[in-house]
Amino acid sequence: MTKTQMILATFISTLLLNGCGGGGGGGTATTTTITGATTTTDGSVTTTSQEAVTTTTSGSVTTTTVDPGPVALAVTSMYPDPDDGPVSASEIQTNGIYVIFNEAADGATVKNLRTTLTDDTSGGASVSGWPSYTVAERKGGFVPDEPLTAQYYYTATISVDLIDTDGVTQSTTYSWQFQVAE
Repeated sequence: MTKTQMILATFISTLLLNGCGGGGGGGTATTTTITGATTTTDGSVTTTSQEAVTTTTSGSVTTTTVDPGPVALAVTSMYPDPDDGPVSASEIQTNGIYVIFNEAADGATVKNLRTTLTDDTSGGASVSGWPSYTVAERKGGFVPDEPLTAQYYYTATISVDLIDTDGVTQSTTYSWQFQVAE
C-alpha cells in the first residue's frame, strides 16, 4: 500500500467511524491530507516535495500540524560577497572562500564537496588549495594554498552532494565572481 493509499484509507475509516457513531464516546478523529507534489527546478537542482497536513479532533479541541516536507538545498550566503566589493588577499587566506547552506548535514553524510577557484584575469587558471565542510556552521569552503593576486578577478564554484537532516540526498552547485583588493 502506498503512502497516499494508506492516508486515504485512514481518512475513509475515520469518516466511517465518526459518521456511524463508532470510535467510542467523544472519540478522536484524525485526518491527514497530502497536498500535491511540488517540483522546483533552480539551475541544476531539482527538488520534489509534498506537504502533509494532519488535523486531530478530540472533543471540542482541534489541533492542526503542517509538515512541509523536504526543503530544497540552497546557498544562503557566500564569502567573499561580490556586493561588498573587493576583499583583501589576507582576509581570504584567513577566512577562506565559502558558502553557507540552508540545510544541515552530518559531516559523515557529505558525500562529495567539490571546490574550484579560477583566476579570471590571467586566463582562467585553477588555483590550488583545500576544501572543507564545517558541520556546525553548514559551511562548505576552500582555502587557497597561496595568497591571491591583488586586483585580480576570481570565480569560485562550490558543489556538494549531502544527505540532509530529513534523510534526503540533495545536490547543488553555486558559482560567483569576486575581486581581490589592492
